[in-house]
Amino acid sequence: MTSPTQLSIDLEDTGQFHLEVGTGIYDWSSSPNGLAFFGIPSILLWLDPSLKKLLLPFVKQCGTELFQLLVARSSSFGTDADYQAMVTTMGSTFAEGFLKWG
Repeated sequence: MTSPTQLSIDLEDTGQFHLEVGTGIYDWSSSPNGLAFFGIPSILLWLDPSLKKLLLPFVKQCGTELFQLLVARSSSFGTDADYQAMVTTMGSTFAEGFLKWG
């Protein structure tokens, strides 16, 4: 059973907000890098981002296979930090953290 949605409204105009939806915990503020998911600095992406249009010429130039390998390689650089967040911030075990993460 998931927990109900909770929203902390900024009544004192501090620029700080807190939202809990199910097991997801979101905090954001008006400061730079102000969005956090489970206390981890985060970003929000659109489903059809303009970044896709920006990278398309690069994909065509180097080829889809090489581009996918480059993305996979660069994605692996944060895996240790992701694991640590899963077993500390999101849960006490990897399984618990993984379930909350995704």
